[in-house]
Amino acid sequence: MIQAVLKYAQPEDGDSLRAVFDHLAFSASECQKRERYSVVVTKGAIAAIVMSLTLGLGSYLLIQLPLIILAASVGMWLFYVQHQYEDVYWQRQRN
Repeated sequence: MIQAVLKYAQPEDGDSLRAVFDHLAFSASECQKRERYSVVVTKGAIAAIVMSLTLGLGSYLLIQLPLIILAASVGMWLFYVQHQYEDVYWQRQRN
């Protein structure tokens, strides 16, 4: 499907959506960690915007909000469990 989109996105006059798809094929050896993170966040933001525009904001939030609430609840529970053991500490061992 991406190949079909890329063929469609490259018209003859040079004005294309190629800049949108150029970041799909970046090599880990060519980029630093910060650059890869930036690309991933940008892709996520574009996907979120496209989903909200195609599904509608109400449907998009109906999908996303329960997942966000579930993830936040699990994170808070893990934080709670971690802080129940005040006397526990890491003791280094010699190898």
